[in-house]
Amino acid sequence: MQRPKIGMLNFGEVYAENEVLYLENFENYFYNIGSCIEKIQSPKKFVVVGRKGTGKTLLAHVVCKKIRSTSAIAEVESLKDFVFHELIHFQGVDISSTKYVPIFEWMIYINLAKHIVANDVDFDKDKIAILKEFLVFLGHAAGDLKLEKTIELTKKFESKTDGKASVFAFSANRTNAEGTTVKEGVRSYLENIENLKHFVITVLSEQPKPSIVFYDELDDKFVDDDEYKNGLISFLGAISRVNNELIKNRVRLKICTVIRRDIIDLLHSPNINRILEDNAIFLDWRSESVHETELFEMIAHKIKNSSDYYCRKDVEKILKEVIADTIAGEHFRYYIIHRTLGRPRDIVRLLSLVIEEYGHTLERFESYALSERLPSYSSYLKREISSELSGHLSPRDIDAMFELLQLYGKRSFTHNSIKKVYDKYKFSDKGLSLQLDEMLGSLFNVGAIGNYIERPRHEGGFCYYWSYNHYDLKVKLDSNFEIHPGLWDALRIQKPKCRL
Repeated sequence: MQRPKIGMLNFGEVYAENEVLYLENFENYFYNIGSCIEKIQSPKKFVVVGRKGTGKTLLAHVVCKKIRSTSAIAEVESLKDFVFHELIHFQGVDISSTKYVPIFEWMIYINLAKHIVANDVDFDKDKIAILKEFLVFLGHAAGDLKLEKTIELTKKFESKTDGKASVFAFSANRTNAEGTTVKEGVRSYLENIENLKHFVITVLSEQPKPSIVFYDELDDKFVDDDEYKNGLISFLGAISRVNNELIKNRVRLKICTVIRRDIIDLLHSPNINRILEDNAIFLDWRSESVHETELFEMIAHKIKNSSDYYCRKDVEKILKEVIADTIAGEHFRYYIIHRTLGRPRDIVRLLSLVIEEYGHTLERFESYALSERLPSYSSYLKREISSELSGHLSPRDIDAMFELLQLYGKRSFTHNSIKKVYDKYKFSDKGLSLQLDEMLGSLFNVGAIGNYIERPRHEGGFCYYWSYNHYDLKVKLDSNFEIHPGLWDALRIQKPKCRL
């Protein structure tokens, strides 16, 4: 069998939504790190936590695709267009961080009703007709009911009550959707939650097939303020409450969500730690060790599924044949890990850039090819880090932080040396919301810079500390700093002859 060119190897897409769209049988290329597929299907696990680019979204789609043929409902719902700040209309007199739990419960049960209505095979047709009437009663006439539409419809629904709450009478004998009117209520949708919940759970309990619904892309409109964080805390609380109800009623359905680690670390609520400790799985690629991380097993797994030539070979044999042993003076494992943030997304991008240029000519990833494409990869990584900072900081602050590193121009620095550049170019007069120490802390938190300790080679050499390898690691301002090697080209940093 002829050895394939690297252009024949399929590493998937950089972003999960594109992989699901463009890669046939994408589930076969997914590397099941830490048995995450099995873990998220266990009854008590319903939150997937991981840094950006670690495979959370893809896991949700893989699980749904794998079980769809034997499930009543298996869907990934996007909250990409959901505006958390619109929830202010439903806070009432509650001022706690969980004040939006009821509106999220309402949204989840309406979404389940939508899926039941869409499934005319596995559910009772009379009950489907009742749920259709309810959606009309709410104000939904036709077409797909998006999650953000629930908020819009509920606001309109509230405004039509004129101080009184209209209650939909869920009954198997109903033939219209007129509803009944009860005494004045503060928020009329609350008068419908219990009836809707009871009816949906009854319908689901009659269905023996398992079901699962994932909520994804919560971070698309992320803003680091109290309103967003309270919304997210309430959302997690609502999912927990709904899942508890489903378990109590022996319903074989689970509501799940995926969320970025940097965002979850901002949330402060008595229930958050319980949810994370008992109900979450964490996608951790352990990139602090080039020999223990599963990132290279992931590469080999994708190659095996791309070509019959490699399908029966072990990991080390595949890597030896596909990647040059030494790249720019470093062993390929060190070279790849040191230029990524320890994420599958970064490795896929680095390799795909080489394939785009040399896919039809090379049988392996040669040193010169990786080095030649590194500047393009570096620009990608800078954009990725900027994207992660977005929401935490303003675009102006983000640009200023990278400008500071570029003006310094060297890979290593101390607090005193970078302060001289900060003062020389008068960053304190640029109207930024961050001072120097806050800039360094923010850059450290996203892995743009790290700390290191100098040690002689016989004691193990320099010891580096990167936040993406140690979740609770905080910046040490009195320690030495190094700019991430993956950013050197994008920031025009002077490179050493040898990284190690």
